[in-house]
Amino acid sequence: MSLIAPKHKSLGVLKEHYPIVGDYLLKAIKEVLKEHATDEIISAWGTYYGVLAKIFIDAEEELYQQSEKMEGGWRYKKEFVIERKVKESTNITSFYLKPSEGGPVPVFSGGQYIVVSLLVPSDQYINNRQYSLTDMPNNEYYRISVKRENDNKDHNGTISNHLHDNLKEGDKIDLHTPSGDFTYKPTDKKIVFLAGGVGLNPMMSMLKQLSVTDKEHHITLVHSVRQGDLYFYDEVMQLKTQMPNLEYVVVCSQNIEHVNHVGRVNEKWITDNLEMESSYYICGPITYMRDVIGILKAKGATDINYEFFGPSVNF
Repeated sequence: MSLIAPKHKSLGVLKEHYPIVGDYLLKAIKEVLKEHATDEIISAWGTYYGVLAKIFIDAEEELYQQSEKMEGGWRYKKEFVIERKVKESTNITSFYLKPSEGGPVPVFSGGQYIVVSLLVPSDQYINNRQYSLTDMPNNEYYRISVKRENDNKDHNGTISNHLHDNLKEGDKIDLHTPSGDFTYKPTDKKIVFLAGGVGLNPMMSMLKQLSVTDKEHHITLVHSVRQGDLYFYDEVMQLKTQMPNLEYVVVCSQNIEHVNHVGRVNEKWITDNLEMESSYYICGPITYMRDVIGILKAKGATDINYEFFGPSVNF
């Protein structure tokens, strides 16, 4: 529930949606079970769904109220304007977003995300996409850094390509309030951020938050990139001037500019460079996360935090 309720809140799921879902759930059960779907079974499923729906309705209402009570907060969607659009790399562009009506925005925790709601001209339905916030937590603006998805099959890349190609500074989009629990947890341990590609995004806001709240902490940021996809390099180097114990490692299979390790974050590299007693934060493609988390667990690491860009997978 702690994972699902914030997702529902981030998408604007409402109390009145639950009876609709319940109605079609029972119809689906009847269709699948056919003659085995007795009145007693359907009644039991209906009762169970009602109990579960009530739990989520109450939990989500509490989250909505928390969002409303924050300075500059709102309940569902709010119109924002694209104040700035900055190309960060070959495939990644940042969007600086401010409320159309002015005023502050709720302060978020580093690592959280917002939901962008857009109606693409070629689509009849509103699309919702979750994007990590990538700048310093503040109450002035939000920044998201969007990777262009080139695989446009089955609507993959519809929104990212629309943002890159069609939306410009001054255009307006709807946002939901920040959500998510992939956030920094205070610790005395050394911290290791392991980012694969655009998995750097939630870690940037965590790192910037730490540059204010705990700049002396020993932190290692390891960013694995493909050629042409290194971004935020200058921002991290600027943070290094403020954070004396920040170590920054760029990993690439090719010897590109600024690379520190040519190759991959494999078992040997992890064994030679990282301490298993550290607190780990990991985000990136599923294959990257599966490999890295598997190695860390096999080596005895226990403090492992991770975030998926997509459906959850158990490791």
